[in-house]
Amino acid sequence: MTVTSASMTGSAPALRWYQEEALSALFTWFQEQDGDPLVVLPTGAGKSLLLSAFIERARSNYPQLRAVVLATQAELVKQNATAARLLIPYGDVGIYSAGLGQRDASRPITVANIQSLAKKQYDVEPFDVIVVDEAHTIA
Repeated sequence: MTVTSASMTGSAPALRWYQEEALSALFTWFQEQDGDPLVVLPTGAGKSLLLSAFIERARSNYPQLRAVVLATQAELVKQNATAARLLIPYGDVGIYSAGLGQRDASRPITVANIQSLAKKQYDVEPFDVIVVDEAHTIA
């Protein structure tokens, strides 16, 4: 299934088959395993949409869930926030990034620059789920 532009159709894009399979595998992991899973997809495979779908579906089971999506670059923060707002109600998604001039960690979903949030980690409410985009870039 092809993802169509949400701005053109007025609805959230559908996940591709391999994104659905990755999402299913991720939830299976949480049911059967301990620890932290890692999902690897190539460039252009729609990781931002997938991670937003994961959070949206997790919140459908746990409505009070607070999640943060961390990225090392402002461009990725912006991309992830755009994807999150396609799947999650706009008012539920905040951005915390000095590079983007926004510091909103009060929403249930926060998309943040790692460096910006690390400096203020004790000033925000704790998150239940931490999703790291481009995890290989973190030392």
